[in-house]
Amino acid sequence: MSAAPEIPIANVYHLLCYASGYLGFEADAEVERDDHSGYTALLLKVLNHGCTHLLKQGLHRDYRAETESMPAIRGKLELSHSLATGGLSRGIAVCTQDVFTADVLANQILKSVLLRCAGMPGLDGKLADASRRVALRMSEVSRIEVDIRLFNRVKLHRNNAYYGFLLFLCRLLVESLSVRELQEDWETVEQRFHRSLSDKLPALFEAFVRNFYRTHLGREGWSRFDAQHIDWQWTPLNSGASGLLPKMKTDVTLEHPDRKIILDTKFYRSGGLSEHFERLTFESANLYQLHAYVTQLSRQAETRATNGDRIAHPHDRDAEGMLLYASAREEEFLHAYWMAPHRMVVASVDLARPWRDIEARLLELIRPAAPAA
Repeated sequence: MSAAPEIPIANVYHLLCYASGYLGFEADAEVERDDHSGYTALLLKVLNHGCTHLLKQGLHRDYRAETESMPAIRGKLELSHSLATGGLSRGIAVCTQDVFTADVLANQILKSVLLRCAGMPGLDGKLADASRRVALRMSEVSRIEVDIRLFNRVKLHRNNAYYGFLLFLCRLLVESLSVRELQEDWETVEQRFHRSLSDKLPALFEAFVRNFYRTHLGREGWSRFDAQHIDWQWTPLNSGASGLLPKMKTDVTLEHPDRKIILDTKFYRSGGLSEHFERLTFESANLYQLHAYVTQLSRQAETRATNGDRIAHPHDRDAEGMLLYASAREEEFLHAYWMAPHRMVVASVDLARPWRDIEARLLELIRPAAPAA
């Protein structure tokens, strides 16, 4: 699948913002310009803007243990090290103390990624200079060799939550960088990012849809927005049979006091349509999957009601199903079906359209509810 290059660069940025769960910073003026040389160049521009914002607000600081020799005992005396160096006889002790510093891992990653990118052949000169200037303003932060595993060691909390989005961008860039720094140029990085983005698009689209509806429908009585596990209602007739049933897990579940929607997202270059026996049809496996979700959820609710147990949601019995296909530069469609008590919708959204049109499209698919046939 090579759909990534067909999606406008600015739209990819918006997808990443929603998918990462961070919408507090949008370099809109920079993003909406149409002079970007590629996806990675835009990510680096946004990273520059974000780090500049951090410098204005003040880099995040934290306590870090530092061990060094000093002429007076401060913090914890490292007796064994002091004896080993022979410094005690000269009034020099090795001590460990907590230092409140900006030279912490999150800042080290930001600075190092900026400098790594700035030094790469083929990067636009102005962008390289800008990245280098921002990095050098982090004067008290050390440069490190950035490894993917380092990102899992960064601890994010309320005081440094803004870093989450910037580190998300850094990770995308690092995943496209080779460990052999001198053997690649920026064009190679862009090509590698294209391939990586194409592989990520199905999961990226799912996360985008989930957080988009969480953001825009959360104030309208809708809730949940996450995945839901549904139990098969088949009764096993022999030992060990139940353990062989696969798990049913929705992509997105939307709940409202008046409605419930099981939403499954798909990203196909074909837009979800394929030719069978000389006619276009939807992918049958996707319809089978959604049909299983809503019917098994309905049976689950009936079983609980029969047993006198609480039903998880009042519309579990008549939950709606929606297949939402993402495409690029394909004609959009919306088809609705009815099989009592379930309404089923198969629709698509063209991610190559202007972003405001994409937002309007996604919202009109949910509200207002169309009457059942």
